[in-house]
Amino acid sequence: MTDTTVVTVNVRWAAQGGFFLWGARYNGGICDAYDLRDWLFAWHAASFYGTFIEVTESLNVEGLLLPSLEALDYLAQPAAVQHQRLEFSRELKELMALAPHVKEALTQGRFMPDFAKWKAGTLGWKLQSPEQAAAWAAGAVAQQWMDELIPAWTREDGVMRQSLEQLERAFPLLARGTAAADLWMDEEDWLVSIGWQSDGTPFRTCLRLEEPAAAGGAWPPRIVLQDRGDKDVMHEVAPAEVSAWAEAEPGAASESEAETGPGGSAASGGERAGATKAKQGRSRARA
Repeated sequence: MTDTTVVTVNVRWAAQGGFFLWGARYNGGICDAYDLRDWLFAWHAASFYGTFIEVTESLNVEGLLLPSLEALDYLAQPAAVQHQRLEFSRELKELMALAPHVKEALTQGRFMPDFAKWKAGTLGWKLQSPEQAAAWAAGAVAQQWMDELIPAWTREDGVMRQSLEQLERAFPLLARGTAAADLWMDEEDWLVSIGWQSDGTPFRTCLRLEEPAAAGGAWPPRIVLQDRGDKDVMHEVAPAEVSAWAEAEPGAASESEAETGPGGSAASGGERAGATKAKQGRSRARA
């Protein structure tokens, strides 16, 4: 037997930057938006029990606008009444299941700009979350929510706000095509360059393979130091320098041997400095 009192609550993303919620009755009729607000937010203190939730219209349907930041608090702990039977759409249920994971990731700082979206010419965000939560976050509505929610959350944090502002200043340059999409060689370099992560070394350590002198010969590797700020500025490290670094601080030697060098002779300051730089640089294979 059909329950004629049940109201199904649906959700879609609104152009205003939040969720549009509306209720549908068993016969397809649209529920009164003010009644829906009373039912959904009757116990939600943060919205002053629904008072701050705007009644609006979308595609000729009356419903509620739930802003992205406020949605995180509500979806993590829904506060609907018990005397009115409400059913939530599949998409809304997934958002409710996702919200606690999103809140935890944001609180712990487990989020970052999306490198893949940046290269595609859009500004987006991604979370580090459990596998099941990542599946829920892959939906179209959830993705739109993350792209709106994370900047709003970040602006509430003074330290993270600076990184966000630097990112937003840099993004229009890429969008207008004034910066090459392949400028950043990998995600880590990109995050460092926009200030999202820090790295004290002014260069990255790369490995370059030289063509063999004769056909069928070996491809000799060369260590190259590349400027983080200008990828065209590179310094090739001579094989003799690499050998000197290895001799100055061999892995199996004691600290005293590392200081004096092989044979008891004092290692030069340049050799020790070179060894320190070699340890600081992170090697990446470059073909």
